[in-house]
Amino acid sequence: MATRKVTNKSTDKINIQLLARLCKMKGVKRAVISPGSRNAPLSVAFNRQEGIECISLVDERSAGFYALGIAQQTDEPVVVICTSGTALLNLSPAIAEAYYQQIPLIVISADRPNEWIDQDDSQTIRQENILEKIVKFSCCYRSESDREDDVWYNNRIVNDAINIAMNGAKGPVHINVPLEEPLCRTTEATPVVPRVFGEIKPAFNLTKETAVEYAQSINCSLKVMILVSMQRPNDELNKILNTLSGFPQIVVLTETISNMRGDKFIANIDRTISRLTANQNKTYKPDLLITFGGPLISKFIKRFLRENKPAHHWHIGEQSYTVDTYTILTQRINSRPVDFLRSLLPHIQNNKSKYAERWVLMNKKAEEHHQQFIKTLVWSDFKAFSVILPLLPKESKLQLSNGTSVRYHQLFKNNRVVRVDANRGTSGIDGSTSTASGAASTFYGDTTLITGDLSFLYDINAIWNKKLSSSFKIIVINNNGGGIFRFIKGPSTLSEMEEYFEATHSIDISKLAEAYGLNYISAQNEKELKRAMKIIYAWDKPTILEVFTPREVNDEILRSYFK
Repeated sequence: MATRKVTNKSTDKINIQLLARLCKMKGVKRAVISPGSRNAPLSVAFNRQEGIECISLVDERSAGFYALGIAQQTDEPVVVICTSGTALLNLSPAIAEAYYQQIPLIVISADRPNEWIDQDDSQTIRQENILEKIVKFSCCYRSESDREDDVWYNNRIVNDAINIAMNGAKGPVHINVPLEEPLCRTTEATPVVPRVFGEIKPAFNLTKETAVEYAQSINCSLKVMILVSMQRPNDELNKILNTLSGFPQIVVLTETISNMRGDKFIANIDRTISRLTANQNKTYKPDLLITFGGPLISKFIKRFLRENKPAHHWHIGEQSYTVDTYTILTQRINSRPVDFLRSLLPHIQNNKSKYAERWVLMNKKAEEHHQQFIKTLVWSDFKAFSVILPLLPKESKLQLSNGTSVRYHQLFKNNRVVRVDANRGTSGIDGSTSTASGAASTFYGDTTLITGDLSFLYDINAIWNKKLSSSFKIIVINNNGGGIFRFIKGPSTLSEMEEYFEATHSIDISKLAEAYGLNYISAQNEKELKRAMKIIYAWDKPTILEVFTPREVNDEILRSYFK
Protein backbone atom coordinates (compact mmCIF):
# COMPACT_ATOMS: atom_id res chain seq x y z
CA MET A 1 0.00 0.00 0.00
CA ALA A 2 1.24 3.52 -0.72
CA THR A 3 2.16 6.06 1.92
CA ARG A 4 -0.25 8.88 2.78
CA LYS A 5 -1.35 10.81 -0.28
CA VAL A 6 -0.79 14.55 -0.53
CA THR A 7 -3.69 15.74 -2.65
CA ASN A 8 -2.85 19.43 -2.96
CA LYS A 9 0.48 18.79 -4.73
CA SER A 10 1.51 16.45 -7.51
CA THR A 11 4.16 16.08 -10.19
CA ASP A 12 4.94 19.30 -12.01
CA LYS A 13 4.24 17.52 -15.31
CA ILE A 14 0.64 18.61 -15.77
CA ASN A 15 -0.10 16.08 -18.50
CA ILE A 16 0.85 13.27 -16.13
CA GLN A 17 -1.50 14.69 -13.51
CA LEU A 18 -4.24 14.64 -16.14
CA LEU A 19 -3.39 11.07 -17.09
CA ALA A 20 -3.86 9.87 -13.49
CA ARG A 21 -7.04 11.90 -13.09
CA LEU A 22 -8.53 10.59 -16.32
CA CYS A 23 -7.76 6.99 -15.34
CA LYS A 24 -9.62 7.55 -12.09
CA MET A 25 -12.58 9.10 -13.92
CA LYS A 26 -12.63 6.10 -16.30
CA GLY A 27 -13.07 3.63 -13.46
CA VAL A 28 -9.52 2.76 -12.39
CA LYS A 29 -9.45 2.08 -8.64
CA ARG A 30 -6.05 0.42 -8.28
CA ALA A 31 -2.55 0.93 -9.66
CA VAL A 32 0.37 -1.46 -9.17
CA ILE A 33 3.66 0.44 -9.36
CA SER A 34 7.21 -0.91 -9.61
CA PRO A 35 9.85 1.52 -8.29
CA GLY A 36 12.10 3.35 -10.70
CA SER A 37 13.55 6.74 -11.59
CA ARG A 38 12.13 7.50 -15.03
CA ASN A 39 8.60 6.69 -13.87
CA ALA A 40 8.83 9.04 -10.86
CA PRO A 41 6.25 11.52 -12.26
CA LEU A 42 3.80 8.64 -12.84
CA SER A 43 4.37 7.23 -9.35
CA VAL A 44 3.78 10.64 -7.76
CA ALA A 45 0.73 11.48 -9.85
CA PHE A 46 -1.04 8.16 -9.26
CA ASN A 47 -0.11 7.94 -5.59
CA ARG A 48 -1.48 11.45 -5.00
CA GLN A 49 -4.60 10.91 -7.08
CA GLU A 50 -7.56 10.63 -4.73
CA GLY A 51 -9.61 7.50 -5.37
CA ILE A 52 -6.78 5.29 -6.67
CA GLU A 53 -5.21 2.74 -4.32
CA CYS A 54 -1.52 2.25 -5.15
CA ILE A 55 0.47 -0.91 -4.43
CA SER A 56 4.27 -0.93 -4.70
CA LEU A 57 5.92 -4.17 -5.90
CA VAL A 58 9.60 -4.22 -6.85
CA ASP A 59 9.65 -7.10 -9.32
CA GLU A 60 7.85 -6.08 -12.51
CA ARG A 61 7.07 -9.65 -13.51
CA SER A 62 5.38 -10.31 -10.19
CA ALA A 63 3.70 -6.88 -10.24
CA GLY A 64 2.13 -7.60 -13.63
CA PHE A 65 0.63 -10.87 -12.46
CA TYR A 66 -0.51 -9.33 -9.16
CA ALA A 67 -2.41 -6.70 -11.14
CA LEU A 68 -3.79 -9.45 -13.37
CA GLY A 69 -5.14 -11.27 -10.30
CA ILE A 70 -6.93 -8.13 -9.13
CA ALA A 71 -8.49 -7.45 -12.53
CA GLN A 72 -9.37 -11.14 -12.95
CA GLN A 73 -11.51 -11.07 -9.81
CA THR A 74 -12.98 -7.55 -10.04
CA ASP A 75 -13.46 -7.35 -13.82
CA GLU A 76 -12.27 -3.73 -13.52
CA PRO A 77 -9.35 -1.98 -15.26
CA VAL A 78 -6.13 -2.07 -13.23
CA VAL A 79 -3.15 0.17 -14.02
CA VAL A 80 0.39 -1.25 -14.03
CA ILE A 81 3.23 1.30 -14.02
CA CYS A 82 6.91 0.59 -14.73
CA THR A 83 10.10 2.50 -15.46
CA SER A 84 11.95 2.50 -18.80
CA GLY A 85 14.05 -0.23 -20.40
CA THR A 86 13.75 -3.93 -19.67
CA ALA A 87 11.23 -3.25 -16.89
CA LEU A 88 8.55 -3.19 -19.59
CA LEU A 89 9.73 -6.52 -21.02
CA ASN A 90 9.47 -8.06 -17.55
CA LEU A 91 5.76 -7.21 -17.61
CA SER A 92 5.24 -9.03 -20.90
CA PRO A 93 4.42 -12.53 -19.52
CA ALA A 94 1.55 -11.10 -17.47
CA ILE A 95 0.40 -8.98 -20.40
CA ALA A 96 0.33 -12.02 -22.69
CA GLU A 97 -1.67 -13.95 -20.10
CA ALA A 98 -4.07 -11.02 -19.73
CA TYR A 99 -4.53 -10.91 -23.51
CA TYR A 100 -5.57 -14.55 -23.75
CA GLN A 101 -7.61 -14.47 -20.53
CA GLN A 102 -9.31 -11.26 -21.74
CA ILE A 103 -8.37 -9.26 -18.64
CA PRO A 104 -8.26 -5.42 -18.71
CA LEU A 105 -4.77 -4.26 -17.70
CA ILE A 106 -3.78 -0.64 -18.42
CA VAL A 107 0.00 -0.83 -18.86
CA ILE A 108 1.72 2.56 -18.51
CA SER A 109 5.47 2.56 -19.17
CA ALA A 110 7.84 5.45 -18.62
CA ASP A 111 10.27 6.00 -21.50
CA ARG A 112 13.20 8.21 -22.50
CA PRO A 113 12.52 11.05 -24.91
CA ASN A 114 12.33 9.79 -28.48
CA GLU A 115 15.51 11.57 -29.61
CA TRP A 116 17.56 9.46 -27.16
CA ILE A 117 16.40 6.08 -28.43
CA ASP A 118 19.29 4.07 -29.97
CA GLN A 119 21.83 6.64 -28.72
CA ASP A 120 23.48 4.38 -26.13
CA ASP A 121 21.70 6.22 -23.34
CA SER A 122 21.24 4.13 -20.22
CA GLN A 123 18.08 2.09 -19.57
CA THR A 124 16.79 2.74 -23.07
CA ILE A 125 15.21 0.34 -25.55
CA ARG A 126 12.68 0.70 -28.37
CA GLN A 127 9.53 0.71 -26.23
CA GLU A 128 6.93 2.20 -28.53
CA ASN A 129 4.65 -0.55 -29.90
CA ILE A 130 6.93 -3.22 -28.40
CA LEU A 131 3.88 -5.07 -27.04
CA GLU A 132 1.64 -4.69 -30.08
CA LYS A 133 1.23 -8.45 -30.62
CA ILE A 134 -0.16 -9.04 -27.10
CA VAL A 135 -2.26 -5.92 -26.44
CA LYS A 136 -5.51 -4.67 -27.91
CA PHE A 137 -4.24 -1.10 -28.32
CA SER A 138 -0.90 0.70 -28.14
CA CYS A 139 -0.14 4.42 -28.15
CA CYS A 140 2.46 7.02 -27.21
CA TYR A 141 1.46 9.76 -24.76
CA ARG A 142 2.70 13.34 -25.35
CA SER A 143 3.64 14.11 -21.78
CA GLU A 144 5.90 17.15 -22.22
CA SER A 145 3.86 19.32 -24.55
CA ASP A 146 1.27 21.87 -23.45
CA ARG A 147 0.09 22.57 -27.00
CA GLU A 148 -3.69 22.52 -27.14
CA ASP A 149 -3.70 19.86 -29.87
CA ASP A 150 -1.41 17.59 -27.85
CA VAL A 151 -3.54 17.90 -24.74
CA TRP A 152 -6.58 17.08 -26.86
CA TYR A 153 -4.72 14.12 -28.39
CA ASN A 154 -3.71 12.76 -24.97
CA ASN A 155 -7.27 13.06 -23.71
CA ARG A 156 -8.57 11.14 -26.70
CA ILE A 157 -6.07 8.28 -26.72
CA VAL A 158 -6.44 7.56 -22.98
CA ASN A 159 -10.24 7.46 -23.36
CA ASP A 160 -9.77 5.16 -26.34
CA ALA A 161 -7.29 2.93 -24.53
CA ILE A 162 -9.52 2.29 -21.51
CA ASN A 163 -12.67 1.93 -23.64
CA ILE A 164 -10.90 -0.67 -25.80
CA ALA A 165 -9.60 -2.51 -22.72
CA MET A 166 -13.11 -2.80 -21.28
CA ASN A 167 -15.35 -3.36 -24.31
CA GLY A 168 -15.97 -6.48 -26.34
CA ALA A 169 -13.33 -9.11 -25.61
CA LYS A 170 -11.57 -7.30 -22.78
CA GLY A 171 -7.80 -7.20 -22.65
CA PRO A 172 -4.61 -5.25 -21.95
CA VAL A 173 -3.62 -1.95 -23.55
CA HIS A 174 -0.28 -0.11 -23.52
CA ILE A 175 0.36 3.60 -23.04
CA ASN A 176 4.02 4.53 -23.50
CA VAL A 177 5.04 7.80 -21.82
CA PRO A 178 8.33 9.52 -22.81
CA LEU A 179 9.50 11.75 -19.92
CA GLU A 180 12.19 14.41 -19.79
CA GLU A 181 14.27 15.38 -16.77
CA PRO A 182 13.85 16.78 -14.17
CA LEU A 183 11.55 14.02 -12.95
CA CYS A 184 10.89 14.66 -9.27
CA ARG A 185 9.61 18.22 -9.06
CA THR A 186 6.16 18.85 -7.60
CA THR A 187 3.66 21.66 -7.92
CA GLU A 188 0.08 22.50 -7.04
CA ALA A 189 -2.38 20.03 -8.48
CA THR A 190 -4.04 21.38 -11.60
CA PRO A 191 -7.77 22.17 -11.36
CA VAL A 192 -8.28 21.07 -14.98
CA VAL A 193 -10.84 18.27 -15.35
CA PRO A 194 -10.21 15.92 -18.31
CA ARG A 195 -12.98 15.22 -20.76
CA VAL A 196 -14.43 11.70 -20.48
CA PHE A 197 -16.23 9.90 -23.27
CA GLY A 198 -17.63 6.42 -23.10
CA GLU A 199 -18.43 3.88 -25.74
CA ILE A 200 -21.73 2.04 -26.03
CA LYS A 201 -21.62 -1.31 -27.73
CA PRO A 202 -24.90 -2.18 -29.47
CA ALA A 203 -26.71 -5.02 -27.73
CA PHE A 204 -26.52 -8.35 -29.52
CA ASN A 205 -30.04 -9.32 -30.48
CA LEU A 206 -30.80 -12.03 -32.99
CA THR A 207 -33.93 -11.48 -35.02
CA LYS A 208 -36.63 -14.00 -34.19
CA GLU A 209 -36.19 -15.58 -37.61
CA THR A 210 -32.43 -16.05 -37.11
CA ALA A 211 -32.88 -17.36 -33.57
CA VAL A 212 -35.43 -19.90 -34.80
CA GLU A 213 -33.06 -20.96 -37.58
CA TYR A 214 -30.19 -21.63 -35.16
CA ALA A 215 -32.52 -23.31 -32.67
CA GLN A 216 -33.89 -25.53 -35.42
CA SER A 217 -30.37 -26.85 -36.03
CA ILE A 218 -30.29 -27.93 -32.38
CA ASN A 219 -33.83 -29.37 -32.55
CA CYS A 220 -32.94 -31.46 -35.59
CA SER A 221 -29.66 -32.76 -34.18
CA LEU A 222 -29.77 -35.95 -32.14
CA LYS A 223 -26.34 -35.26 -30.59
CA VAL A 224 -25.44 -31.73 -29.46
CA MET A 225 -22.40 -31.08 -27.28
CA ILE A 226 -21.82 -27.74 -25.51
CA LEU A 227 -18.20 -27.53 -24.38
CA VAL A 228 -17.36 -24.73 -21.90
CA SER A 229 -13.76 -23.79 -21.11
CA MET A 230 -12.03 -21.03 -19.12
CA GLN A 231 -14.17 -18.03 -18.15
CA ARG A 232 -15.32 -15.96 -15.19
CA PRO A 233 -18.53 -16.85 -13.31
CA ASN A 234 -21.82 -15.72 -14.85
CA ASP A 235 -25.03 -16.61 -13.01
CA GLU A 236 -27.35 -16.02 -15.95
CA LEU A 237 -25.24 -18.11 -18.30
CA ASN A 238 -25.02 -20.87 -15.70
CA LYS A 239 -28.83 -20.90 -15.41
CA ILE A 240 -29.24 -21.09 -19.20
CA LEU A 241 -26.78 -23.98 -19.44
CA ASN A 242 -28.62 -25.86 -16.71
CA THR A 243 -31.84 -25.47 -18.68
CA LEU A 244 -30.16 -26.64 -21.88
CA SER A 245 -28.71 -29.70 -20.12
CA GLY A 246 -32.30 -30.83 -19.50
CA PHE A 247 -32.90 -31.44 -23.22
CA PRO A 248 -32.31 -35.09 -24.20
CA GLN A 249 -30.19 -34.22 -27.24
CA ILE A 250 -27.86 -31.78 -25.40
CA VAL A 251 -24.90 -32.64 -23.16
CA VAL A 252 -22.92 -29.89 -21.41
CA LEU A 253 -19.22 -30.53 -20.73
CA THR A 254 -17.43 -28.10 -18.40
CA GLU A 255 -13.84 -27.62 -17.35
CA THR A 256 -12.70 -26.80 -13.82
CA ILE A 257 -12.03 -23.17 -14.67
CA SER A 258 -15.24 -22.65 -16.64
CA ASN A 259 -16.90 -21.74 -13.32
CA MET A 260 -20.16 -23.29 -14.54
CA ARG A 261 -21.98 -25.89 -12.40
CA GLY A 262 -24.96 -28.14 -12.89
CA ASP A 263 -26.20 -31.52 -11.75
CA LYS A 264 -26.33 -32.86 -15.31
CA PHE A 265 -23.03 -31.33 -16.48
CA ILE A 266 -20.10 -33.61 -17.33
CA ALA A 267 -17.71 -31.73 -15.05
CA ASN A 268 -14.78 -34.17 -15.06
CA ILE A 269 -14.13 -34.50 -18.76
CA ASP A 270 -10.84 -36.40 -18.68
CA ARG A 271 -11.97 -39.27 -16.49
CA THR A 272 -15.23 -39.69 -18.46
CA ILE A 273 -13.67 -39.49 -21.94
CA SER A 274 -10.93 -41.94 -20.93
CA ARG A 275 -13.57 -44.66 -20.47
CA LEU A 276 -14.65 -44.54 -24.12
CA THR A 277 -13.47 -47.34 -26.38
CA ALA A 278 -12.81 -46.93 -30.09
CA ASN A 279 -16.11 -48.69 -30.79
CA GLN A 280 -18.00 -46.18 -28.64
CA ASN A 281 -16.57 -43.05 -30.21
CA LYS A 282 -19.18 -42.89 -32.96
CA THR A 283 -21.99 -43.11 -30.38
CA TYR A 284 -20.61 -40.30 -28.24
CA LYS A 285 -19.38 -38.06 -31.06
CA PRO A 286 -21.62 -34.96 -31.43
CA ASP A 287 -23.31 -33.96 -34.66
CA LEU A 288 -23.22 -30.33 -33.54
CA LEU A 289 -20.47 -28.93 -31.29
CA ILE A 290 -20.97 -25.53 -29.57
CA THR A 291 -17.93 -24.07 -27.79
CA PHE A 292 -17.07 -20.94 -25.85
CA GLY A 293 -14.57 -19.77 -23.26
CA GLY A 294 -10.77 -19.58 -23.33
CA PRO A 295 -8.15 -22.23 -24.04
CA LEU A 296 -8.94 -25.80 -22.96
CA ILE A 297 -7.03 -27.81 -20.38
CA SER A 298 -8.23 -31.27 -21.40
CA LYS A 299 -6.11 -32.99 -24.02
CA PHE A 300 -8.56 -35.89 -23.92
CA ILE A 301 -11.46 -33.88 -25.35
CA LYS A 302 -9.23 -32.13 -27.90
CA ARG A 303 -8.01 -35.47 -29.22
CA PHE A 304 -11.52 -36.98 -29.14
CA LEU A 305 -13.03 -34.16 -31.21
CA ARG A 306 -10.13 -33.94 -33.65
CA GLU A 307 -10.32 -37.68 -34.29
CA ASN A 308 -14.15 -37.85 -34.26
CA LYS A 309 -15.12 -34.71 -36.11
CA PRO A 310 -18.67 -33.32 -35.73
CA ALA A 311 -20.45 -32.25 -38.87
CA HIS A 312 -20.93 -28.74 -37.47
CA HIS A 313 -19.02 -26.58 -34.99
CA TRP A 314 -20.19 -23.18 -33.72
CA HIS A 315 -17.76 -21.11 -31.68
CA ILE A 316 -19.23 -18.21 -29.69
CA GLY A 317 -17.02 -15.33 -28.57
CA GLU A 318 -15.98 -11.75 -29.13
CA GLN A 319 -12.37 -12.44 -30.12
CA SER A 320 -10.86 -10.39 -32.93
CA TYR A 321 -9.40 -13.60 -34.36
CA THR A 322 -10.93 -16.91 -35.38
CA VAL A 323 -10.72 -19.81 -32.90
CA ASP A 324 -10.80 -23.18 -34.70
CA THR A 325 -9.28 -25.50 -32.10
CA TYR A 326 -10.63 -28.71 -33.66
CA THR A 327 -10.10 -27.72 -37.33
CA ILE A 328 -13.81 -28.17 -38.04
CA LEU A 329 -15.30 -24.69 -37.51
CA THR A 330 -18.45 -24.04 -39.53
CA GLN A 331 -19.89 -20.96 -37.78
CA ARG A 332 -18.13 -18.13 -35.95
CA ILE A 333 -20.63 -16.26 -33.75
CA ASN A 334 -19.33 -12.87 -32.64
CA SER A 335 -21.37 -12.49 -29.46
CA ARG A 336 -21.27 -12.99 -25.74
CA PRO A 337 -22.34 -16.59 -25.12
CA VAL A 338 -25.03 -15.50 -22.66
CA ASP A 339 -26.65 -13.21 -25.26
CA PHE A 340 -26.61 -15.78 -28.05
CA LEU A 341 -27.93 -18.69 -25.98
CA ARG A 342 -30.58 -16.50 -24.33
CA SER A 343 -31.92 -15.68 -27.80
CA LEU A 344 -32.11 -19.36 -28.78
CA LEU A 345 -33.50 -20.84 -25.58
CA PRO A 346 -37.24 -20.10 -26.13
CA HIS A 347 -37.14 -21.89 -29.49
CA ILE A 348 -35.31 -25.09 -28.50
CA GLN A 349 -37.42 -28.25 -28.31
CA ASN A 350 -36.97 -31.82 -27.10
CA ASN A 351 -36.40 -34.62 -29.57
CA LYS A 352 -36.17 -38.40 -29.17
CA SER A 353 -32.43 -38.50 -28.58
CA LYS A 354 -30.71 -40.60 -25.88
CA TYR A 355 -27.46 -38.66 -26.26
CA ALA A 356 -27.44 -36.80 -22.91
CA GLU A 357 -28.60 -39.94 -21.09
CA ARG A 358 -25.65 -41.92 -22.47
CA TRP A 359 -23.14 -39.28 -21.34
CA VAL A 360 -24.68 -39.05 -17.87
CA LEU A 361 -24.49 -42.84 -17.50
CA MET A 362 -20.85 -42.93 -18.61
CA ASN A 363 -20.06 -40.08 -16.22
CA LYS A 364 -21.70 -42.02 -13.35
CA LYS A 365 -19.55 -45.07 -14.10
CA ALA A 366 -16.45 -42.87 -14.17
CA GLU A 367 -17.38 -41.43 -10.77
CA GLU A 368 -17.78 -44.93 -9.30
CA HIS A 369 -14.39 -45.94 -10.69
CA HIS A 370 -12.85 -42.74 -9.30
CA GLN A 371 -14.13 -43.39 -5.78
CA GLN A 372 -12.95 -47.01 -5.85
CA PHE A 373 -9.53 -45.95 -7.09
CA ILE A 374 -9.04 -43.37 -4.32
CA LYS A 375 -9.69 -46.03 -1.66
CA THR A 376 -6.69 -48.02 -2.91
CA LEU A 377 -4.30 -45.08 -3.29
CA VAL A 378 -0.90 -45.00 -1.61
CA TRP A 379 0.63 -41.65 -0.57
CA SER A 380 1.17 -39.62 -3.74
CA ASP A 381 0.20 -36.38 -5.49
CA PHE A 382 -3.16 -37.92 -6.37
CA LYS A 383 -3.79 -38.92 -2.76
CA ALA A 384 -2.83 -35.44 -1.54
CA PHE A 385 -5.42 -33.86 -3.85
CA SER A 386 -8.08 -36.29 -2.64
CA VAL A 387 -7.40 -35.06 0.92
CA ILE A 388 -6.99 -31.33 0.22
CA LEU A 389 -10.04 -30.58 -1.93
CA PRO A 390 -12.77 -31.78 0.49
CA LEU A 391 -11.11 -29.76 3.28
CA LEU A 392 -11.03 -26.40 1.49
CA PRO A 393 -13.19 -23.83 3.31
CA LYS A 394 -16.74 -23.48 2.00
CA GLU A 395 -17.37 -20.34 -0.07
CA SER A 396 -13.63 -19.81 -0.53
CA LYS A 397 -11.77 -19.20 -3.81
CA LEU A 398 -9.18 -21.44 -5.43
CA GLN A 399 -6.23 -20.69 -7.70
CA LEU A 400 -4.28 -23.42 -9.48
CA SER A 401 -0.78 -23.29 -10.90
CA ASN A 402 0.11 -24.80 -14.25
CA GLY A 403 1.50 -28.28 -14.68
CA THR A 404 0.00 -31.05 -12.64
CA SER A 405 -2.04 -28.93 -10.20
CA VAL A 406 -4.66 -27.79 -12.68
CA ARG A 407 -4.79 -31.22 -14.33
CA TYR A 408 -5.28 -33.17 -11.09
CA HIS A 409 -8.08 -30.82 -10.10
CA GLN A 410 -9.87 -31.70 -13.35
CA LEU A 411 -10.39 -35.21 -11.96
CA PHE A 412 -12.27 -34.17 -8.81
CA LYS A 413 -15.64 -32.69 -8.00
CA ASN A 414 -15.16 -29.51 -6.00
CA ASN A 415 -18.32 -27.65 -5.05
CA ARG A 416 -16.93 -26.15 -1.86
CA VAL A 417 -15.30 -23.16 -3.55
CA VAL A 418 -17.16 -20.33 -5.28
CA ARG A 419 -14.61 -19.79 -8.02
CA VAL A 420 -11.60 -21.52 -9.60
CA ASP A 421 -8.94 -19.75 -11.67
CA ALA A 422 -5.63 -20.59 -13.33
CA ASN A 423 -3.30 -18.85 -15.75
CA ARG A 424 -4.35 -20.96 -18.71
CA GLY A 425 -4.34 -18.16 -21.25
CA THR A 426 -0.71 -18.96 -22.05
CA SER A 427 -0.25 -21.82 -19.53
CA GLY A 428 3.14 -20.58 -18.34
CA ILE A 429 4.87 -21.63 -15.13
CA ASP A 430 5.47 -17.98 -14.30
CA GLY A 431 3.19 -15.83 -12.20
CA SER A 432 0.72 -18.26 -10.61
CA THR A 433 1.57 -17.19 -7.04
CA SER A 434 1.58 -13.50 -7.93
CA THR A 435 -1.79 -13.80 -9.68
CA ALA A 436 -3.26 -15.65 -6.71
CA SER A 437 -1.93 -13.05 -4.26
CA GLY A 438 -3.49 -10.26 -6.31
CA ALA A 439 -6.78 -12.16 -6.41
CA ALA A 440 -6.64 -12.70 -2.64
CA SER A 441 -6.30 -8.95 -2.08
CA THR A 442 -9.81 -8.42 -3.49
CA PHE A 443 -11.61 -11.03 -1.38
CA TYR A 444 -12.42 -11.06 2.35
CA GLY A 445 -12.74 -14.85 2.48
CA ASP A 446 -10.00 -17.44 2.06
CA THR A 447 -8.08 -17.71 -1.20
CA THR A 448 -6.03 -20.88 -1.64
CA LEU A 449 -3.34 -21.50 -4.24
CA ILE A 450 -2.42 -25.11 -4.98
CA THR A 451 0.92 -25.13 -6.75
CA GLY A 452 3.87 -27.35 -7.53
CA ASP A 453 7.29 -26.75 -6.04
CA LEU A 454 8.90 -25.56 -9.30
CA SER A 455 6.06 -23.18 -10.11
CA PHE A 456 6.21 -21.77 -6.58
CA LEU A 457 10.00 -21.32 -6.64
CA TYR A 458 9.92 -19.77 -10.11
CA ASP A 459 7.61 -17.03 -8.82
CA ILE A 460 9.15 -16.65 -5.36
CA ASN A 461 9.12 -12.84 -5.53
CA ALA A 462 5.34 -13.06 -5.26
CA ILE A 463 5.74 -13.38 -1.48
CA TRP A 464 8.09 -10.36 -1.41
CA ASN A 465 5.00 -8.31 -0.68
CA LYS A 466 4.33 -6.52 2.61
CA LYS A 467 0.60 -6.49 1.99
CA LEU A 468 -0.18 -10.15 1.33
CA SER A 469 -3.71 -10.92 2.45
CA SER A 470 -3.86 -12.70 5.82
CA SER A 471 -6.39 -15.11 4.30
CA PHE A 472 -4.04 -16.13 1.46
CA LYS A 473 -2.91 -19.75 1.80
CA ILE A 474 -0.34 -21.44 -0.45
CA ILE A 475 -0.31 -25.24 -0.66
CA VAL A 476 2.91 -26.41 -2.30
CA ILE A 477 2.87 -30.01 -3.56
CA ASN A 478 6.59 -30.76 -3.36
CA ASN A 479 7.55 -33.84 -5.35
CA ASN A 480 11.01 -32.37 -5.93
CA GLY A 481 10.68 -31.24 -9.51
CA GLY A 482 8.43 -30.81 -12.51
CA GLY A 483 6.46 -34.01 -12.11
CA ILE A 484 4.33 -33.34 -15.19
CA PHE A 485 7.23 -34.36 -17.43
CA ARG A 486 7.01 -37.91 -16.11
CA PHE A 487 3.49 -38.08 -17.55
CA ILE A 488 4.54 -36.81 -20.98
CA LYS A 489 5.60 -39.62 -23.28
CA GLY A 490 8.56 -37.87 -24.93
CA PRO A 491 10.60 -36.40 -22.05
CA SER A 492 10.04 -39.41 -19.78
CA THR A 493 12.02 -41.64 -22.18
CA LEU A 494 15.13 -39.40 -22.32
CA SER A 495 18.30 -39.64 -20.22
CA GLU A 496 18.09 -35.86 -19.75
CA MET A 497 14.76 -36.24 -17.95
CA GLU A 498 15.83 -35.37 -14.40
CA GLU A 499 18.32 -32.60 -15.19
CA TYR A 500 16.70 -30.74 -18.06
CA PHE A 501 12.98 -31.48 -17.73
CA GLU A 502 12.10 -32.41 -14.17
CA ALA A 503 14.77 -30.09 -12.67
CA THR A 504 15.16 -31.69 -9.25
CA HIS A 505 16.36 -29.40 -6.46
CA SER A 506 17.20 -29.22 -2.75
CA ILE A 507 15.72 -25.82 -1.87
CA ASP A 508 14.30 -25.52 1.66
CA ILE A 509 10.94 -23.80 1.32
CA SER A 510 10.57 -23.46 5.10
CA LYS A 511 13.58 -21.12 5.10
CA LEU A 512 12.01 -19.04 2.35
CA ALA A 513 8.79 -18.75 4.36
CA GLU A 514 10.82 -17.59 7.36
CA ALA A 515 12.77 -15.07 5.28
CA TYR A 516 9.61 -13.51 3.87
CA GLY A 517 7.68 -13.60 7.16
CA LEU A 518 5.01 -16.17 6.26
CA ASN A 519 3.66 -18.89 8.52
CA TYR A 520 4.80 -22.38 7.55
CA ILE A 521 3.69 -25.94 8.21
CA SER A 522 4.46 -29.21 6.41
CA ALA A 523 2.89 -32.63 5.89
CA GLN A 524 4.41 -35.92 4.76
CA ASN A 525 1.41 -38.24 4.94
CA GLU A 526 -2.38 -38.26 4.94
CA LYS A 527 -2.77 -37.86 8.70
CA GLU A 528 -0.39 -34.89 8.87
CA LEU A 529 -2.08 -33.27 5.87
CA LYS A 530 -5.56 -33.47 7.41
CA ARG A 531 -4.23 -31.89 10.60
CA ALA A 532 -2.36 -29.15 8.71
CA MET A 533 -5.43 -28.26 6.63
CA LYS A 534 -7.34 -27.43 9.81
CA ILE A 535 -4.47 -25.36 11.19
CA ILE A 536 -3.70 -23.13 8.21
CA TYR A 537 -7.23 -21.73 7.95
CA ALA A 538 -7.25 -20.96 11.66
CA TRP A 539 -4.15 -18.78 11.27
CA ASP A 540 -4.83 -15.12 10.50
CA LYS A 541 -1.66 -14.75 8.46
CA PRO A 542 -0.50 -15.67 4.95
CA THR A 543 0.69 -19.25 5.17
CA ILE A 544 2.61 -21.89 3.24
CA LEU A 545 1.65 -25.54 3.64
CA GLU A 546 4.31 -27.74 2.06
CA VAL A 547 3.10 -31.24 1.19
CA PHE A 548 5.94 -33.67 0.52
CA THR A 549 5.06 -36.45 -1.94
CA PRO A 550 7.26 -39.10 -3.58
CA ARG A 551 8.79 -38.18 -6.92
CA GLU A 552 8.74 -41.46 -8.78
CA VAL A 553 5.32 -43.07 -8.24
CA ASN A 554 2.97 -40.33 -9.42
CA ASP A 555 3.19 -41.10 -13.13
CA GLU A 556 2.52 -44.81 -12.58
CA ILE A 557 -0.51 -44.03 -10.41
CA LEU A 558 -2.01 -41.60 -12.93
CA ARG A 559 -1.48 -44.01 -15.83
CA SER A 560 -3.15 -46.81 -13.91
CA TYR A 561 -6.05 -44.46 -13.10
CA PHE A 562 -6.75 -43.82 -16.78
CA LYS A 563 -6.36 -47.50 -17.65
